[in-house]
Amino acid sequence: MVGWVKLNTDGSFAENGTAGAGMVLRDDRGNVIYSACRELFSCREILEAELCACMEGLSFAIQRSDLPIIIEMDSIVEVKLIQAMDI
Repeated sequence: MVGWVKLNTDGSFAENGTAGAGMVLRDDRGNVIYSACRELFSCREILEAELCACMEGLSFAIQRSDLPIIIEMDSIVEVKLIQAMDI
């Protein structure tokens, strides 16, 4: 969408307790503005990893762009939790 940036986030969690987060911020032409991945040290489940990835990605997006942000994630549970928040 012209005049917007798009943030894709994803969290991962393995049964051995390791977790990670990934995020990519792109402009309206698809050019990468920022991308990162990192290990998460205090997650207890996949939903927590997904939410951590979203929060960290959004923080970076706000720092790197003044444009409105479209967020895309693959966890329907996470999307519903965020949509249900009373802001």
